[in-house]
Amino acid sequence: MRPFTIYNAECTGNARNCQYPTEVIVQDISTLQQAMGRDHVCAKYRDDRRSAADFQWSGCIPMDCDNDHSEDSADWKQPEDVVAAFPGVSFAVCYSRNHMKEKNGKAARPKFHCYFPVERITDSKVYTAMKQQLQKRFPWFDANAMDAARFYFGTKEPQVMFFAGEKTVDQVLPELITAGSRNATLSQKAGCLIKRYGDTAKAEQLFREEAARCVPPLSDQELDSIWSSAKKFGQRIAQREDYIPPDQFNTPAEKLAAMHPESNRRYAWSDIGASRLFADYYKDIVRFVPERKSWYCYGGGAWSADVGNLRAMEYCKELADAMIVYALSIEDEQRRQEFLKYCGKQK
Repeated sequence: MRPFTIYNAECTGNARNCQYPTEVIVQDISTLQQAMGRDHVCAKYRDDRRSAADFQWSGCIPMDCDNDHSEDSADWKQPEDVVAAFPGVSFAVCYSRNHMKEKNGKAARPKFHCYFPVERITDSKVYTAMKQQLQKRFPWFDANAMDAARFYFGTKEPQVMFFAGEKTVDQVLPELITAGSRNATLSQKAGCLIKRYGDTAKAEQLFREEAARCVPPLSDQELDSIWSSAKKFGQRIAQREDYIPPDQFNTPAEKLAAMHPESNRRYAWSDIGASRLFADYYKDIVRFVPERKSWYCYGGGAWSADVGNLRAMEYCKELADAMIVYALSIEDEQRRQEFLKYCGKQK
């Protein structure tokens, strides 16, 4: 289990308290029980005073599951359901003080908190956005507990457990697009989508889905401007003599779909795998000749040396763009995000 830090109050059951001065490094069952025994937070705040404005950092994302979405016990979720939603992810669990107790006239039901260790986060907006991503992935987490200053009541005799995994949850969540890179990243995505799908509703829908990863979010006006520029880009390339409309050829994404680069062992996510993918993808028009230590490209009915490797480099960029577009079509969300991260490294 990856260690994470909890900050305890000097009291239990006091909703008005805002001071959490005691640091507890959780690394085993004993320290987890110690941390859960008092009211606590999962972030460091300036002067130990809990406030979103005073957020400094956190290495743990807490989530609530109170099972208040249904009165049918068959619909209630358990920690094992969280494991199924985040396979291979490491996290800790503590049942809340109202676990299996009647409350507000409602039947007793499972209630628990999940604690996901992550790389240190220093931006409260990013912290909140990651909570929202977790809740989107597992909608039975409390959608009203997304703020960066959430505290949790301690329990008298904490019931805790660890679920070991080889990953932390931030490694499987969609990568956020943060301030400073939002416009450039979305402009590139929009251009790829226009080339792949043309000026269509599907292309714009996928663009909007990508935009949802921005922290803080861009305004509708900014998104409309980026999309408008991408449409103009599409109109320009449509004037080229060699332009082929998306619906008239076997698209790069369709070609990649037949190759399954996200799961095919031949195309392992390494330099060797990437070189094999390039060679197979362009085998009809680009080849490397070891005897001459040079790339050759096919055109005009003949093979010719690619002086300076300029055309090969352009094909590399083209394949990288095609991989990003293809990745958006992968149905499994975790696999899609992992492959997108890999594709980003190929740019």
